[in-house]
Amino acid sequence: MKTEHSTAVQSKARSALSSASEHEAIVARLEAKLRQSEAEYRSARSAKRDAEAEKLRAQLASLRKMLKESHRVLSHLMKQERRGGAPQAELAVTRRDLERQQGLNAVYLKNEHIRLARVLGTVLSFSPEETAKVEARIAEYSESWWGGPASLLRDSQADGYAGLTGSLTETITALPTALSSWFWGGGTAAPAATSRYLLLNNKDATNA
Repeated sequence: MKTEHSTAVQSKARSALSSASEHEAIVARLEAKLRQSEAEYRSARSAKRDAEAEKLRAQLASLRKMLKESHRVLSHLMKQERRGGAPQAELAVTRRDLERQQGLNAVYLKNEHIRLARVLGTVLSFSPEETAKVEARIAEYSESWWGGPASLLRDSQADGYAGLTGSLTETITALPTALSSWFWGGGTAAPAATSRYLLLNNKDATNA
């Protein structure tokens, strides 16, 4: 009788152990799936942010070309006007149209640069201190925007474009060198996974 009771107890114990092992295996599989899902989610979000940043950068590159060309045409017309090579009334109308268009392009360019700076800050996981620094520069940038197309032209006389890019670059000086190079078209693709490492190193070098 005791032997039968002992056998029954042992059988129940083995069954309980087997059930616990099965449950542990199920939990382990679910945890593995959860980790995989989280990794895929983070990857998808990162890819989406990178795609948005790259799209903005392409738009900025296109707009920079438009600004450069409009400035070239406007400079040519101004030379003709000084030389008297075309009717004054016609030149005046064309010049006003080009200056108006260039002014609109410049404002749009400013807004896109601000948007891109914020997107890149998210993509590259800026710290709260870095984000605050960038936002402070953006605020300063917005408050001290150019007085109009005429001042833009005066600043750009050296090479037709240096004044524009110089003014914008100075307002984003809070961005580290690695980001600034990509931001102004120095690279050919969006920042890679090593950008964060480079940014932190550049920041440390600046503070040294």
